[in-house]
Amino acid sequence: MSAPTAALLVLIAIGGVDAAPCQKSHTAFQQMTADVRNAIAVYEQCITGSNGRANCADEFEDLQIAQDRFEMIVTDLANGCR
Repeated sequence: MSAPTAALLVLIAIGGVDAAPCQKSHTAFQQMTADVRNAIAVYEQCITGSNGRANCADEFEDLQIAQDRFEMIVTDLANGCR
């Protein structure tokens, strides 16, 4: 299991609005933001370097997964940490 996935599972398991879970949510948000940026960079590298020889579907799928995880963290922050 990847670290981002493990962090997400931890966030799903915790509840409440006290400072510790919110801090964990903010930390996870920062990690997910980095994951999305990295996935964008990999996808961009693929599409700019493919010269029409690769469809970059795997890289795009990884970007979609990163975006889905990012959305889950944003929802968690909106629901539990204000």
